[in-house]
Amino acid sequence: MPWLVEGSPDALAAEAHERWRQGASALSTLLGWLARRGPLLVWIDDAQWGDRDSAQLLREVLRARPAPPMLLVLTSRDEEGPSSTFPEEIFLDTHCDVERIELSVLNPEETTTLARALLDIGSSPSQEQTRTIESIVVESAGVPFLAGEMARLARSHRDLAPSSEPLRWPRVGDVVHHRLQLVAGLSRDLLEIVAVAGRPMPVDLTCDLLAPRGAARPLLRGLVNHSLVRRSRRSSGDVIEVYHDRIRETLLSEMPGDIKQRGIAVWRSTIPGKRRSMRRFW
Repeated sequence: MPWLVEGSPDALAAEAHERWRQGASALSTLLGWLARRGPLLVWIDDAQWGDRDSAQLLREVLRARPAPPMLLVLTSRDEEGPSSTFPEEIFLDTHCDVERIELSVLNPEETTTLARALLDIGSSPSQEQTRTIESIVVESAGVPFLAGEMARLARSHRDLAPSSEPLRWPRVGDVVHHRLQLVAGLSRDLLEIVAVAGRPMPVDLTCDLLAPRGAARPLLRGLVNHSLVRRSRRSSGDVIEVYHDRIRETLLSEMPGDIKQRGIAVWRSTIPGKRRSMRRFW
């Protein structure tokens, strides 16, 4: 590409800025066109991972005249750390109406209502149904994801089990085992690497341990979608860790040997040239 080699740094920077401006204008035009066809809702999940460049792009769209008429919803998790200012940076100098809604865990009454709805239980539950609901309330600790998964597993067991078989009260471990059954092969190896490490690991290093660069990225996305691992951003870069301690405990319990033997087994499944990089994590 001769133009890239011969162009001056200032000219290249100016061209890059103009391309960025054109991209922002095109995005604004597209959103405006969609909004004219009907009410427009734009939802950005896991906003805690957003970066400054993305915030600047969205801010440019919102500052356009006229700005696309839309409802922009951003959802984020506080436990990922307060370092990300992505949501706040989007709305700087935009004159948009911003409302922050903080969601906490469900209280026992709300968890009961959710479980009864998912189990399709009426206003007069049987003794067995009441014990099932109580188990879900206690085990889920108000986390909607766990309560929902436990209710679905309990309903599946109820629908498939013989009528003579007593109902087994759902536990968080049941949810974990069900999730672990969804992964195998390199996905399982990737999950075990993170579990044995026992602390956040750099995403690039973790993916490169098992396959050439880029090949493990789809596997990582699958583990995130199954809520087995979670990805977050630190000052040193993106890291990955097991989604919940209960998942890690269950996974380690299914691996033979003690923690040292498990680490050796996972170590042998990695690419030899990458093993040196893992020493500071194990």
